[in-house]
Amino acid sequence: MTDSFWRKAAFALVLAGVLQGCGGGGDSQSAAPASPRPLAVVPAPREITPSATDPRIVEDDAHLASLATDVPRAGKLFVFLPGTGGAPRHYTYVIRTAAAQGYHALGLAYVNDRSVGLQICAGTADPDCPEQVRLEILDGTDRSPLVDVDRANSIENRLIMLLRYLAANHPDEGWSGFLDDAGGLRWDLMAFAGHSQGAGHAAMAGKLHLVHRVALFSGTEPAAWTLQPLATPADHFYGLVHDLEELYADIGASWQNLGLPGALTNVDGGAPPYGGSHRLQTRVAPAGTSLSEGLGYHNAVAVDYATPLGADGETPVLQPAWIRMIGP
Repeated sequence: MTDSFWRKAAFALVLAGVLQGCGGGGDSQSAAPASPRPLAVVPAPREITPSATDPRIVEDDAHLASLATDVPRAGKLFVFLPGTGGAPRHYTYVIRTAAAQGYHALGLAYVNDRSVGLQICAGTADPDCPEQVRLEILDGTDRSPLVDVDRANSIENRLIMLLRYLAANHPDEGWSGFLDDAGGLRWDLMAFAGHSQGAGHAAMAGKLHLVHRVALFSGTEPAAWTLQPLATPADHFYGLVHDLEELYADIGASWQNLGLPGALTNVDGGAPPYGGSHRLQTRVAPAGTSLSEGLGYHNAVAVDYATPLGADGETPVLQPAWIRMIGP
């Protein structure tokens, strides 16, 4: 890809966020798909300011916390990581879908002002650059001179502090169950998901820790780290990509590296479990003006303003594929 494309892509991801602000484990081919539940069972997500959970956190977009009513709890936590320049509020359909399936669902705001592949590592030939950058964003250990994320502002600390905040302020909702006795994360009870850059961080979490599930929405890059051993078995990973987006080939290569089961399978007009494949693709028309804004295909798989809705004007067309990916 050219440098001009990377700049255009990064700008379009940020623009998507601006426009929207204005407007366990693997299964077999015979596994029964999860039953969808209407989003009406999910109240509007709570917004939590990150610095309210830890004053050391640099102020940015709000976290989201979503919990359904009258739905059996799965005892699992869904953590969604936005794409470059995006905020949790841009992904409410996906987050609420997870909550409707029984998850305690979170959208986590983190340091994502620049894209790992499109900007931060674009000027280096170091094959380990994406891994080192992602690791620093994830746990806050200084590994790369190209980013500056301390422990307080890492994904891990933000998630721990958000769970502690929710447990303290809503003790009857069960958020404390995702923290261990030492106050750390119960990785085994967590499903990590993300869009674009966020998908890469979700995959990295699954590489480092045994997690319940990993859901990749149009991500990640086919970097060297995607060929390394995974702590989470590959059949706990799922992906969805638009087959007309410019990063389609790179995303498909990364899934091949990670070992996602099955062949690339189109979900349009089909029904879960889509032949048992964990590598899903779509060709739905992006909603609204997203296509003309740039990266409309890339955003159509998850971003609220770009994902198409059904005839009722409320249910995302891709929701069956999302449920296939996120379970529980």
